[in-house]
Amino acid sequence: MAGEDVRSSIIAIVSVDPLIKENGEAHKTSRYEIMNRSGNKARLVIRRGQEFYLNLMLSRNYDPIIDGISIVFTLDGVERPMYGHGTLVAIPVLDSGEKSEGSWQATVDAAAENAIRIKIVPAADTIIGKWKLDIDTKRRDSNGAISFTLDEPFYMIFNPWCRDDPVYLGNEAERQEYVLADTGLIWRGSYNRLRPTVWKFAQFEKDILECAFHLMIAVGKVRVNARNDLVVISRCLSAAVNSQDDNGAVMGNWSENFGGGTAPYKWLGSQKILQEYYRTKKPVKYGQCWVFAGVLGTICKTLGIPTRIVTNYASAHDTQGSLTVDYFVDAEGKVMKELNSDSIWNFHVWNEVWMKRMDMSPEYSGWQVIDATPQELSEDTFRCGPSSVVSVKKGEVLKPYDSGFVYAEVNADKVFWRYNGPSQPLKLVRKDIHGLV
Repeated sequence: MAGEDVRSSIIAIVSVDPLIKENGEAHKTSRYEIMNRSGNKARLVIRRGQEFYLNLMLSRNYDPIIDGISIVFTLDGVERPMYGHGTLVAIPVLDSGEKSEGSWQATVDAAAENAIRIKIVPAADTIIGKWKLDIDTKRRDSNGAISFTLDEPFYMIFNPWCRDDPVYLGNEAERQEYVLADTGLIWRGSYNRLRPTVWKFAQFEKDILECAFHLMIAVGKVRVNARNDLVVISRCLSAAVNSQDDNGAVMGNWSENFGGGTAPYKWLGSQKILQEYYRTKKPVKYGQCWVFAGVLGTICKTLGIPTRIVTNYASAHDTQGSLTVDYFVDAEGKVMKELNSDSIWNFHVWNEVWMKRMDMSPEYSGWQVIDATPQELSEDTFRCGPSSVVSVKKGEVLKPYDSGFVYAEVNADKVFWRYNGPSQPLKLVRKDIHGLV
């Protein structure tokens, strides 16, 4: 058969329907603004490790005996997608009940006149980000092929509903609160005068998902083959939300002068902050610990990472890595402010994210502390965590990452030293081991 005749006999893809409504409901992504844009501007957002469906309109009826269909996924923005890096995936579309050798699967779910419905199951460890999709069709008895490219990429995020995803959270009420709830409380004040503040996460609003990926990739510098690694991603996001050393989303300000920006206590949620940052790519002024935690909570939720916001009252800030809060006093017992760098804050706010720690033994899985407030350098960057809450409770201060710093925040002793001059040794005056309050 002539090459032209073979090509003309190949079944062709006329159009692809990403089934926005059906997939959105199944993946709990219907509330994303990008899924609800009018006309052909809507984009698909799906969670990894869970099946989604596409409707393919064809040039003729599909015949599984003579027609071969394969799908090629490539990670958007990667110059040279590679199988080994997980940035290129090619899978055949098989008949229902068949299974390919790879971790991704695609099968024909149903067939109709000039159309088929296909089911795709991405791997539970798929790299999160924007993915491009190409569909190749051919005759099984020839080498010619026709390729169809979906105009716009789709978005892949983490999946707390998938047992094989490290963010899997088994309790539905907790998934509703820590992933889907778009409003919550952040506690401020002091230990004897608690003050709740309503915070609007707005994780589904315009530009928030895109901003999250920008912070992960452009600011956090998460390498391509680590964009499926929760430890790396959460650690980098804790750095990317503050602007201390990487032009991140929020600029901190602990003075009483908030000129040129918004006072931290005037923010009511993350939406305006992240939309302004995404538009300008310049740090938004200003934030303090609860603002950093609120914004980081939004970023985690929009990416599908379960997160909660934690307030620690009478929170120690250990600057020396001594696991104590050290005070230096003179011969009269008066605190020498010029020598004291450690401090105790009325309150401090951070995030905890839920994950299976693939880099540690299973007992350290669960809630992990991450903190976007720029306090101390961790591996030469202002970031903190993820630190297993289990390791902190056990006092295992050498566990990764920054467990010693977090332990000191919640459990440091007050230690008083008498300073007798630069050439004299310090003398221990008193140690308070009964808490920071």
